[in-house]
Amino acid sequence: MNPNVTKPRQLWPILIAVLAFRYLCHGAALLLILPNEMQPSSALPDLLMRHVPYVAALARWNYVLWLLCYIPAALWIGRQDRQLFLRLVVTDGLLALLRGLMIPLTGIGPVLGPDINALHPFAVWPALLSILNPLRAIGENSAGVYLTKDLFFSGHIATTFLLYLFSRRFGKASRIFL
Repeated sequence: MNPNVTKPRQLWPILIAVLAFRYLCHGAALLLILPNEMQPSSALPDLLMRHVPYVAALARWNYVLWLLCYIPAALWIGRQDRQLFLRLVVTDGLLALLRGLMIPLTGIGPVLGPDINALHPFAVWPALLSILNPLRAIGENSAGVYLTKDLFFSGHIATTFLLYLFSRRFGKASRIFL
């Protein structure tokens, strides 16, 4: 019997702990990022973004579209290799913490439009709870409202690329993650 294979009964407590760790990392990162949103900062011109048309519907449903891409792919990795999936989720949590540290350190403002959160400060705790609540994050676009300075440290791009890195061991099947 392979010692790296976790029995289904042993897997559930580990899975719950790993998912809780990921959620806590996301919350901790937001606690670092949200106060930074209210600090005035200058925009860094993006030569690429100036040529990409802004599509309001796409921006509004960005989080949902990302979830529809991320969750099935992560579950596919979990079905192929449970241990790899657990490492993916832990690494994803650590990546969230790194983003939470890096975004405030840069002082870069929003790429598109004025620095609205610096102009109109908000209460951090209600914003945090709104983003952490999946129903409100999707239904009210909380992340889109409160997080405007993270484009250069995009969590969607980082986690999607992380899926690709973790799936490379599956050969040609990993190309779909690109």
